[in-house]
Parts: sequence; C-alpha cells; structure tokens
Amino acid sequence: ILLQYYNNSNIRYTIAFTDTFKNYKVEIGNIICNNNNDNISYLYANIVPINSSKILLGNEFTLNYKSTYNNEMKNLINSMELISFTYMNSNNNTLNKFGIEYSYIALAMNNILKLTNNNIKNMEINKT
Repeated sequence: ILLQYYNNSNIRYTIAFTDTFKNYKVEIGNIICNNNNDNISYLYANIVPINSSKILLGNEFTLNYKSTYNNEMKNLINSMELISFTYMNSNNNTLNKFGIEYSYIALAMNNILKLTNNNIKNMEINKT
C-alpha cells in the first residue's frame, strides 16, 4: 500500500493499493481532496487477470460520505459483497463473471482497511 499525504495542496491523501489473488490482480486508487474545507473522496478499482495487462472491470465508486472513512468503506464492501452474491447465483454466465470479479474487489478493499493507519481510517469525509 502506498499512502501519500500532501501539504499545501487540494489533495490531502492518495492511497494506491494492489492485491494479488490466484487468478486476478486488483488495483485500487483513492484520492481524497479538500474542496472549500470539505473532504471529497474518489475511489477507483480495476481488476486484471494474472499474466495479462487487460483490465476487465473498471469502476469509479461515488458515495455520500457522512461518516468516517472506515465506516463508508465497510458499507461499500458490504454492498459489493451483496451484489457479488446475487450475481454469482443468477444462473447468467455474464453476471456470474461480474460477481466473481466484484468479490475480489471487495476482498482487496477489506485488505486496504487492515493496512491503513487509524488516522486515515477515522478521517472524516463530508461528501463526494
């Protein structure tokens, strides 16, 4: 995990994280900006097959942050796990594949929370 703090900038933190699983690599980027004294967070996730450079799934997640970073990430992870479970049990091959990919993104996001320090986890995010 790469965490950078910026002083005297609109960007407050950037978090870059790559997690490698058996079949996929998940790349996550999070940019936390200061906009008129409000913190705005942009979260990006890509999933890439191992031994390939092709990105299968790219997402930008936008949340209405009214809680701590840690709580908002947990809510996003729970939502992704629910979507993943629903897709994997849909009897649709395309949705099943998306469900598997979402489950890996949720796992990687969980791992980010384990590795970030308390100051980042508990930083107040007002909106996106």
